[in-house]
Amino acid sequence: MKEELFATSRPLGLNYSENKIPAGLVVRPFSIKMAEVSCKLQRGFAIGRQPGANIIGIDAYARLASMSDAAEIDLPAVVSHDFARAFPSVAHSLMKKVLAKMNLPGPLLWFFLVLYESVRCLGELGGATVWLFLIWSGIIRGCPASGALFAASLNPFLLDSESTFVRGRSGAILARADGLGGVILKLRFITVLFRIFQRAQHLAVLVPKTCKCFIAPLSGPFSEELAEIYRQAIAQLVPSWANFVDVPNLKYLGMWVGPNTFAKSWAGPLGKWRSRGHLLAGANTPPAVAAMLYSSRSATIPSHIAQVLPPPQSLLGQEAARLAKIFHFLR
Repeated sequence: MKEELFATSRPLGLNYSENKIPAGLVVRPFSIKMAEVSCKLQRGFAIGRQPGANIIGIDAYARLASMSDAAEIDLPAVVSHDFARAFPSVAHSLMKKVLAKMNLPGPLLWFFLVLYESVRCLGELGGATVWLFLIWSGIIRGCPASGALFAASLNPFLLDSESTFVRGRSGAILARADGLGGVILKLRFITVLFRIFQRAQHLAVLVPKTCKCFIAPLSGPFSEELAEIYRQAIAQLVPSWANFVDVPNLKYLGMWVGPNTFAKSWAGPLGKWRSRGHLLAGANTPPAVAAMLYSSRSATIPSHIAQVLPPPQSLLGQEAARLAKIFHFLR
């Protein structure tokens, strides 16, 4: 009954503008402290940590797992996990307990404790403002510190993951706020991850967003037969996750990760880059305007992929031909 309620209901988002200015003053020292005390698996909303490193890390772990001599027996997998309505759902009671354990400076701790003390929902009735009910969960939308507060709330579960899953050599897991990616070295270790996410559900009121949770096999080239082997094995271990296996590769933080994903990673950005270039070439704009539009609207499209993957060898030749048409060198 409780799971059905989570699946069919949507928590209210908190939106209160008066907190933005004071929260903006304390978010930087809070983020600095987060980087000092939070689990190293969390790369989001902590100053000095690079979320992009998660993509490289998960991709490398996935490729190594796929090359294991025992891959056909161990059934390794790469997973992505997201929480449904994460920011409106996190429990205030857990968030306060976590903040109290983070050894924050007294004024900083008390600021957040007071900010989320006796949060009330008010309404207007007959021209008068009336109290409706107390709010026990949710991080204030638009608050500059909302991301760091959510990342702090996940800290106990990431520490749990580090001690039981990573150090136990079951695999790897990395997080950027509520976006989690991981590699399971042996499929039977999926029960360890499941227990961690169960604790997140019971203590923080965070439930999986099933439409964004995926498990991709790493033991060989993807086929429906291989996917069915994984589904049957997971159904014996964690029945509610069996349907997560329906993709040959998965996307984590906007990038395809794992073996045989190079062409797929570049296909989307290059297609969009070609489309923008074609539109610019047909616009017949003056060269100065064309250069400005190309630099701001087209050249930036593949740049985020190029940070982690080398471009295809044909890209420079394609770009030279595209620029010639945009600047009217060829007619």
